This record gives sequence, structure tokens and C-alpha cells, in this order.
Amino acid sequence: MAAAEAQITLALENVDVVMDSRPILSSISLTVEKRSIVSIIGPNGAGKTTLFNVICGQVRPCAGRVIHESRDITRSQPHEICHGGISRTFQIPRPFPEMTALENVQAGLWFGKGCRDRRPPSATAAAELLEVVGLAHKERAPARELTLSEQRRLEVARALGTRPRLLLLDEIAAGLSPGAIRHAVELVLALRERGLTLLIIDHFLNLTARVSDRLIALDEGKLIVEGKPSDVLDSPSVIASYLGEPLPEAGRGTTYGG
Repeated sequence: MAAAEAQITLALENVDVVMDSRPILSSISLTVEKRSIVSIIGPNGAGKTTLFNVICGQVRPCAGRVIHESRDITRSQPHEICHGGISRTFQIPRPFPEMTALENVQAGLWFGKGCRDRRPPSATAAAELLEVVGLAHKERAPARELTLSEQRRLEVARALGTRPRLLLLDEIAAGLSPGAIRHAVELVLALRERGLTLLIIDHFLNLTARVSDRLIALDEGKLIVEGKPSDVLDSPSVIASYLGEPLPEAGRGTTYGG
């Protein structure tokens, strides 16, 4: 295997998903390199979350393969995929509301061990992960009392508890203030420094452009363009997918959100 190929963490090969006779993903092929940050962009209904669900085993593709670290995981169960080194957050945070922030992260640590050890996970290890996401001061607070921004960071800490090598972040900046978005950018970059590979969905294109090595644009379940953030965001096909029609030449180069 060539050196470049050895650095591929994730590969999708001609993945198709059909639901209720309607194509959701069509012939999706992509790769994610080790320790890179890749963002999936596209308008609502483009198939982004379905793509995450396929990678994590929650949706079975009708055709194609998902390869993680040279292993075919297309038919693997979600818990097997998680134990194999892939974890994710969700667009709508799903903490255990009555448990403290610390206990939520301990749950991730416990699941990451495959429930083979009956002893509760170390509170110290959970506290360290809360420190990573900037929630050390909230470790005793019930999750239901956290703000939206804090709940999103708690989701990241709990996902980190499963010891992933590939982390999927779904809408980490959705609904956040400009200050919270800056913290999200810092967190994403810090996670890469910890050795993680990151695959991100976010409508806040200013965030994805700032943190990503590469963007992959979907529209109506098809991959329409991929490449460097500046090239993808200026692509007429991407602009048309968000706005419904190409911008005039004078409008090109503008960063837009959706």
C-alpha cells in the first residue's frame, strides 16, 4: 500500500441510500485523511445527516461500502463501530438530563470500554475531558441546567469518552452566539491537536471555512464538488444549491451561510 493510501482513515465507496423509494444518497464516494478536518456542507435535505448515520451504522446503505482504517464496517452494528474508534455528536444534544455533566461523561467512558468492566469509570478521567471542552466548572451541574452551547460541548466530551480516533460533529455551532462559535472553532482545532480526525456538518460556513482542510458539498444526495474551502465556497454549483441560482460575477467570493 502506498504511503498516501496508508493515511486514509475513512473511505466511502459508491454509497447509495434509498428510503420509501426515494434516493437519499446517490453514488457517494469520498475519503478522509488521518488527522484532517473535513466538513460536509449543503442545504437542508442534501443528505448530510444520513451520511453520518451510514458511517455510524444507524442506516444501512442499499449499495456501496464504508471502510474505516482498512476494515469494511458497512454491515457492522453501531456499538461495534463505536468500539472500533468512531464516535459522533448529534444535531440536537442528547444528554442524560438528570445526571451531572461528570456522570454524563462517565457514561461515555463506560460505554467506550464495551461494558466489560463493572467498576464505574474514573471520575478523574471524566473531569479531564470536561476540562478539554471547557466545562470543568460545571462538572456537578445537572445536564438539564446547561446552556445549549454547554450541552453541545458536553456531547463532545461524552463522545471523547469512547476513545474515538474519528469524531463526527453534527451542527456543533447551530444556534450559538458569535462568542460561543469562536469557542467552537478553538475546540475543533484543539481536538485535532489531540490526534483526532474530524468530520463535521455545520450550516455556519464561516466556521467550516476556518477550521477545515477540505469541504465536501452535497446537494439532493449527490456529491457536487469537493476541495479547498475557498474553492468550494466560490463554486457556482455550491452557490446555486444554497441560493437557487448562480450569483452574478460581482457577487462571487462572498462568504454566505445557510
